[in-house]
Amino acid sequence: DGFLTTHTLENVRLPEDDLLRGFVGDPRSHIRDLFDPAEALMTGVVQNQDSYMKGRIGQRAYTDRIPSALGAAMAMWQGQTGRRIGLIDAYRCDDATDILVAMGTIADTALTVVDHLREEGRPVGCVAVTSFRPFPAEELAAALRRARAVAVIERTDEPMAAANPLTREVRSALYEAAAEGVMVPRVLSVSAGLGSRDVAAGDLVAVFDRLASRREPPFAHAVLGIRHPLALERVPVDLRPAGAW
Repeated sequence: DGFLTTHTLENVRLPEDDLLRGFVGDPRSHIRDLFDPAEALMTGVVQNQDSYMKGRIGQRAYTDRIPSALGAAMAMWQGQTGRRIGLIDAYRCDDATDILVAMGTIADTALTVVDHLREEGRPVGCVAVTSFRPFPAEELAAALRRARAVAVIERTDEPMAAANPLTREVRSALYEAAAEGVMVPRVLSVSAGLGSRDVAAGDLVAVFDRLASRREPPFAHAVLGIRHPLALERVPVDLRPAGAW
């Protein structure tokens, strides 16, 4: 998302500077300076096996507290700004048979695509994952388990892995439900937007078309935006608002 974040023009409503300063607080009050000559510390040293594993596992005493702390911070933000933020943002998923999962600006584009396809009578939805760590496995499984098929779109490609990182997390989130005998959706992994290559609305329409297809095997790996045997052909549709370019 680097190029899109720094070079795309878009209207935004920024919170007031004073609100942001109060919400974030003074970094010096809760971030320790590791390079202060007046308080010298040794960092990055080698630990032998008798100490290393104990320290690594010991960090769970702190990391296990992060989900509740993050939830509290999100609730505080909503209270101060009126803007809801959660670990995931599920959109029109209650009755959706096909759902798209993504992070970042791809998830923003998916909202418009879902509305467009809903106008055509297609039961589709999308989920934006806000928090990759801690990963919202329970929330995501609850949003997806009623779907027939799910596509996970990621800005990466790991060809020798079982799947790409977010896809692996989604499948893991659905595993517990499947192990209990609950029917869960099949998951398609899609690579798109690597290096900020454009991902258009028509690309996401093509993903939903693949999920709905009964003629093509939908559950392999697909790519968007390039010419390749795995690529899905962009559907010619322009969903930009009037005046956009």
